[in-house]
Amino acid sequence: MSRWTIRRSSGLLMIFCLFILILQSPLALADEAKTYSLKLETPPISDGKGQVVIRITPTKGTKINKEFPLMLVIDPPPGVLFSKTKLSGEDATELESDKLVMSPAYILKAQKTAPVIPMSIRFGTCEVKDGKVASCFMHREKLSVKLPLLPAAPR
Repeated sequence: MSRWTIRRSSGLLMIFCLFILILQSPLALADEAKTYSLKLETPPISDGKGQVVIRITPTKGTKINKEFPLMLVIDPPPGVLFSKTKLSGEDATELESDKLVMSPAYILKAQKTAPVIPMSIRFGTCEVKDGKVASCFMHREKLSVKLPLLPAAPR
């Protein structure tokens, strides 16, 4: 074997080992330990109007990162109209360090089956130690919300 082949092989081995170390680092595994809980609610519809409520609560020792650019993207099917399909932090119902609530309103036209609304949300949380921010994390969640059907019209 020539020196060039040995150097190339050892260089590739070093890159491979660094890649494995990066994959196992705490930064890469940060999302495994959830720093928040997420709940979806669909309150009853009134006159074809409703809202989807998304509640995010940070776990103990973490807070919502209000400076992180919050984004909620909604992909409604035909027959479901949202006033906005891209929402930001300015559109949040509540945006505090201890909670994040998004409540996009919709209008539902008559449907034979309950529509399913795909959404995705991006937000941030920060770990707090001794009253100071220790580290911050970005989160992306894909959501799927099944809306209630309109009540049947009286005959």
